[in-house]
Amino acid sequence: MIISDLRKEIAKRISSMKEHAADVLMELIRFPSVCGEEMGAVNSMKEIIESAGLKPEIIPLNPAIKSHPEYTHYTEEPSWEGRGNLVTGYGGNGGGRSLIMN
Repeated sequence: MIISDLRKEIAKRISSMKEHAADVLMELIRFPSVCGEEMGAVNSMKEIIESAGLKPEIIPLNPAIKSHPEYTHYTEEPSWEGRGNLVTGYGGNGGGRSLIMN
C-alpha cells in the first residue's frame, strides 16, 4: 500500500468514527476533571477503553513526584489519595515507535 492510499484509508476510518467520538466526549465531559476530582472521568475512560477490548489499568499517583525538579508546586497541595493515571497498551510486534496520549 502506498502512502497516499494509507492516508486515504486513515481519513476514511476517522470520518466513520465521528459520531462515536462525539458520544465518548459528551460522556466524558459529564465528569468534573479538575485537580483532585478527576477519577470520575478516569473511570469513565477506563470503561470506554475496556469496551474496545483493551485492558487498561489505573496506576496510583506517586507522591514522590513532588521531589521532581519539573513538579508544579501548589499553594495548597492536593491529596494524592485515591488518584491515578489510566494506562493501556495496544500491542505491536516490537521495534516500532511508541505513542503516548494525554
